[in-house]
Amino acid sequence: MSGPEREWFVERLGALGATPEQVDIAAQSGTLNELIRNYALWGQEPDMSLADIARELDVSVEKVRRVARAAGFAYDVDERVFVHDDVEMFTSFVLGSALFEPELLLRYSRMLGDAASRVADGSVSLFLRSMDEPAESGSFGDVEHEARAITATQVFRDSVTKTLERMLLHHFVIAAERFAAIRDSQHTVEAAVGFVDLTDSTGLNVDYGARAVEPALAAFEMTSADAASSRGGRLVKLIGDAAMFVTPDADGAVAATVEIVRAVGGDDRLRGARGGVAYGELLHRDGDYFGDPVNLAARLANAAPTGAVFVDGAIAKRIGDAGVSEGTRHLEGFTDPVEVFRVADD
Repeated sequence: MSGPEREWFVERLGALGATPEQVDIAAQSGTLNELIRNYALWGQEPDMSLADIARELDVSVEKVRRVARAAGFAYDVDERVFVHDDVEMFTSFVLGSALFEPELLLRYSRMLGDAASRVADGSVSLFLRSMDEPAESGSFGDVEHEARAITATQVFRDSVTKTLERMLLHHFVIAAERFAAIRDSQHTVEAAVGFVDLTDSTGLNVDYGARAVEPALAAFEMTSADAASSRGGRLVKLIGDAAMFVTPDADGAVAATVEIVRAVGGDDRLRGARGGVAYGELLHRDGDYFGDPVNLAARLANAAPTGAVFVDGAIAKRIGDAGVSEGTRHLEGFTDPVEVFRVADD
């Protein structure tokens, strides 16, 4: 590392709390990026392990390790990767063990870890996609790259995490209202579930490459989320080239599905879509939904021709003349033939 470059790192990292000696050691050992990350995120080098956290909370190491593993942290119990502020992250689970079953808490930890991992992946991806190719080590461009990395990391720490906290509180309110509208019992809800399946997405990737298709897939996800949320529902997940969502009522689910299918049909970058909607009792768990209506909606979407939306009898009964019978079909996973209805064109 050249003199001017060293001075730059000493100054920038010194402002975050690192010493010149730490900068020199990191430069010599090839761990400068780790030093930047640690001080930009934590303001220090990590100095606590899972074993340390267990001692701090006066609980067994195994209990802390299980929570960490469920959250996606595959660290050894003696690996120093945490700071003291992280103790609070585990405290909530220790306190929660007095209120909830241990296995439910571990599932909740896994759900939170999955959500946090996706936000972190998206944040890093956003940074990398906004950068040019890495410059030659030691060049001005390399220093500029590191400067942007430090700034982006600090923005993530100081702004994104606070934004996520506020979003989470508002989504908590929305989720409570949604469950109040659709809850059937402690473990089930009565709701409509919709699937929209993209036509020949594999062929698109083969013909044009994943990178060229990605913007259109991102637009599909955004449209699906908007269509569901505007009708009191939620985009539950993307499964390959299909979107799954739930809404409190049949009319909302059908309208959302039609909107998504039409939006995809009007996108020249894609080859169309087809949808399926079913209604009934759903098991809700960890932010996901399960049950026969989920499977039926997926099979209906798979059976529909491109541009069409198929619904089951329960949905057809609720939407009246908007559902036109297409007769019975043998759908994969269902022993008896299922009467299928097509949503009539406006």
